[in-house]
Amino acid sequence: MPTADLVKLMPLIITSSGAILIMLLLALKPSHKVVQVSCLAVYLFDLIYVLSSSEAFTYHLFVIDGFGKLFMGLVLASGMTITLISYTYFNEKEENPKVFYVLLLLGTLGAQTLCISHHFISLFLGLEILSMALYALIAYLRNRSYAVEAGMKYLIMAAFSSAFLLFGMALIYAETGSMNFEQIAQITRSQQLVSPYLITGFGLLMVGAGFKLSVVPFHLWAADVYQGASIPVTAFIAIVSKGGMLIILFRLLGLTQLVTILPISTLLLIIAIASMLVGNLLALLQNNLKRILAYSSIANMGYLIAALLSIGADGLQTATLYTSIYFIALLAMFGVLSILSTKERDADSLNDVKGLFWHKPMLATIITVAMLSLAGIPLTAGFIGKFYILKAGVDTHQWLLMLTLILASVFGLFYYLKIIVALFTEYPQTVGETEQLHPVSYVLNGVALLILTFSLIYFGIFPTQIILYIQTILQY
Repeated sequence: MPTADLVKLMPLIITSSGAILIMLLLALKPSHKVVQVSCLAVYLFDLIYVLSSSEAFTYHLFVIDGFGKLFMGLVLASGMTITLISYTYFNEKEENPKVFYVLLLLGTLGAQTLCISHHFISLFLGLEILSMALYALIAYLRNRSYAVEAGMKYLIMAAFSSAFLLFGMALIYAETGSMNFEQIAQITRSQQLVSPYLITGFGLLMVGAGFKLSVVPFHLWAADVYQGASIPVTAFIAIVSKGGMLIILFRLLGLTQLVTILPISTLLLIIAIASMLVGNLLALLQNNLKRILAYSSIANMGYLIAALLSIGADGLQTATLYTSIYFIALLAMFGVLSILSTKERDADSLNDVKGLFWHKPMLATIITVAMLSLAGIPLTAGFIGKFYILKAGVDTHQWLLMLTLILASVFGLFYYLKIIVALFTEYPQTVGETEQLHPVSYVLNGVALLILTFSLIYFGIFPTQIILYIQTILQY
């Protein structure tokens, strides 16, 4: 690769160099604060570079376009926020927290690679970098037996996922002779999937992607891993990891119009309906906040697939809008839970947030806004996201899908409201008490959470700006 082209991959180089820099810092045994600030500086510098760069670039394995930059910006902003909440969470833990930031940057590097991949080789490379970091991140609190168990479960599921992906890639390559997304799409559209190799290959790809996105029926690992991992890592899985896989799905099936081919659209339709219904119904049965959010994520993946199926009515733009809003709400929720957690245990039970409004009204307000947004209540950004999914579905006559979405959203209201009701319930023996709360040690944590909360309200009342921004950036 020429040096001029290599420079255009600077976002990946910055992240990988940052991980190496922090490893060198660890050899000098700096403080936790120095390591965290260094990690934040890497994220901030990389994010500024991505946002300031406007030149598109296509290479054999990578394509840096507006779509990739938007998702890369989401990944970097999410990683920076998770780094902020990680200091408060890990500062009093017995485990050495410094290596955590190296793993966080390496996982982000994998997700960034996925954001600009348009080739099977770069897809698999990014996916494996991301997965290798997640194995260690999930089991990072090794003194907690359930964290190690969650790490083992994710390892097994990720191995199965990679096997299905590789087999699907091999079948598609055997039939088309190409591993480039656009070339595969051209050949596939011309054949209209008459070849059993292509049908089987795309089916296996969806199985592998289904494991990563934890959609039905590949969702069995999600709740256990969410519950076993530490709160910052759970946020990383729910946002950065799934964000990297979502853009692959959008790029492979959406931008190439492959989603319009009947066998693929039928498969996605079944997955979307099952995920929306099963995810919301299972979440109703939970009292653990992490498990509620895990099953909620299954339902939300179904919503995003529903948006993708409406490709003729700006479905890709709608899916991108909903993804951005969903990530903001999750970051706000996980940020509060990390503050409430103690050295001994995570604040992941409904009892841990009962009566929180009477002890920490600001934190309770942030959770309330995040839950209202996830539920799709008007005057929050989540309502705008679901409204545009419904609009796109109606415009493309996806009646069954939209009726299922409405029904599933009604089920979702119950468990989101259950969390909100708990916040305002009088419950004196709670983690929310002042003497038991993990203090908000740094102003940056509070500022970040307030910005996220304000964004959910602002974009719910004035959505035009974010919609126009997404329209503009997807045009190049």
